[in-house]
Amino acid sequence: MGEVDHRPQTDGGNATEAEKYAADATKLEHPNRANFYDTLATVQEKSGQWARAADSIRRALELDPSNLGFQIHRAAILSAAEVPQAKQALEAVEEIRPDDPRLTDTDRKRLKSLLEKAAAGKGQRSPDARGCRHPRHLG
Repeated sequence: MGEVDHRPQTDGGNATEAEKYAADATKLEHPNRANFYDTLATVQEKSGQWARAADSIRRALELDPSNLGFQIHRAAILSAAEVPQAKQALEAVEEIRPDDPRLTDTDRKRLKSLLEKAAAGKGQRSPDARGCRHPRHLG
């Protein structure tokens, strides 16, 4: 079973205030500071600030480069912003298995959505729950 996603919900409420709190948190000396950058990227993404969101998630990855959730989030931001780097980011996350225990439920949903978009863009079928694209494993 995946770990619980403790990131704050950013739908509804005051996005400007949420962004201020998230930005302030990134300035703290705290072991989970990379998570704060991820939260800041989420708030910026929700308000359509793609360049700022991309910068924030890039910083989160600099602090924690092996975090699969951050890699997926980066691909989602770049894909939504429709920038040239999106293709490379999408190709990287296509290797992540949806059943990886390091992923949160939010990461899994984001990954599933990205893989479906990537498959649609390539004219391929989306992977099964195990991440396999082989025709005999697809329903």
